[in-house]
Amino acid sequence: TGLPRDYSNQILKDKAKKIKLSLNHRGAKKIISVFDGNSISDTRFHTGHKNQIENYEKILLEVNNNKELGVIFKPKHPQSLKNRLGKTFNLLMESCKTGRCLILDENTKYQSPNPAILAGLASDICLHADLSSGTAALECASAGKPVLLIDREGAPFSVLNKLKYGKTRYLYPH
Repeated sequence: TGLPRDYSNQILKDKAKKIKLSLNHRGAKKIISVFDGNSISDTRFHTGHKNQIENYEKILLEVNNNKELGVIFKPKHPQSLKNRLGKTFNLLMESCKTGRCLILDENTKYQSPNPAILAGLASDICLHADLSSGTAALECASAGKPVLLIDREGAPFSVLNKLKYGKTRYLYPH
């Protein structure tokens, strides 16, 4: 385990700064990065689409109500986003028109070529709603970014669930 690509933080710093300035230019004073680890229709084997739809809707409605809030969505599989989000995809597209909502939607056959840390470096706080796969959150925390890691899917065997309710763990850059 570890962070095999921590060298990319320095490489991506300028690109992240451009993203942040673009969102700031459109009025965003606080920027959230949101990591979407994917979903499939069969919830027996992975996060269901319903959870991801709720994750997107909650943030999008807040961005549309708060003109000082910006969001960067970093989906693991951007090529399936329209299918996975259904009608919520239209809300996502409308929100992007504000200039305060951005999707890192470049993709390859299998997943996004953009590392999560790109979104993290461009934001003020990072949100990862999948405790069973917290790699994106750990990358951002190791870079010194504040991270909220939420267990919406229910990962009962995660070591993070051993923390007492309300406890926080801080990771400091080395």
